[in-house]
Amino acid sequence: MKILVWARKKAETSAEEFRAYWAGPHADLARQTYTHLVGYVIHPVTRAPRGQTPLFDGVAELTWVSREDFDADVRSPAAQVVVDDLATFTAETGTLFVDEHVVVG
Repeated sequence: MKILVWARKKAETSAEEFRAYWAGPHADLARQTYTHLVGYVIHPVTRAPRGQTPLFDGVAELTWVSREDFDADVRSPAAQVVVDDLATFTAETGTLFVDEHVVVG
């Protein structure tokens, strides 16, 4: 079970502050709260091709062994704390439920 969460930083937050909070306090909170989480990778956007503006400032990839483990984590009362913490450093977020098809790897 894998989800991708895209995020846009707050306008008043620098890219460095955004990345530091996401990889630090927010990641620690997610790690402590989601007891079934087996993978958490953060992909901050560092640049876009010339002439393009990135659609968001980063993407997080979160992985659980099963849908049941995911459901147990996100339905726990503590999960709302992680969701609420997103407002600390983001202006907007969205979640995508995805399948993984490895092409090269």
